[in-house]
Amino acid sequence: MTDASERFSTREAEKFPFLGRERRDAKRRRPGDVDYDPRTLYLPAEFAKSLTGGQRQWWEFKSKHMDKVLFFKMGKFYELFEMDAHVGAKELDLQYMKGEQPHCGFPEKNFSLNVEKLARKGYRVLVAEQTETPEQLELRHKEKGSKDKVVKREICAVITKGTLTEGEFLSANPDASYLMALTESR
Repeated sequence: MTDASERFSTREAEKFPFLGRERRDAKRRRPGDVDYDPRTLYLPAEFAKSLTGGQRQWWEFKSKHMDKVLFFKMGKFYELFEMDAHVGAKELDLQYMKGEQPHCGFPEKNFSLNVEKLARKGYRVLVAEQTETPEQLELRHKEKGSKDKVVKREICAVITKGTLTEGEFLSANPDASYLMALTESR
């Protein structure tokens, strides 16, 4: 398993300087700063403004969870973009889709299989589900005058090897998984 910065090609690092030489965490600290948090990413405002609503939503989730592979629900499919698409192609044998942006995906019926494969390989999977239908979005436009053009999505799960507890995961591969929790008392 590699971290997010290692999953980006040179071309992508040039395309997104905020991931390479200009990288900062969410609090704008640079690598090397004692408090730098590599799990987060600062998104420049001008970049966010250039995105479509769906792309902006994906980057907002991803920028808070750079250490996870994001399964982004779109209709009846889970989509993987940018650095996560490279993980999907390499680890899940998914095919890249056409276009400039690295992108691959799979139908929702393959969710359990794919999330288990990545978790067992040591990846943390972040699941963003649609929490609004297109009809609810349209109703929100009418009732509240919302200008939003994309359905709402929320983080619904973080799945790791230690959290594979659902019956379908365990019956397919019943190896022991371990989860440890620590607490600090003062």
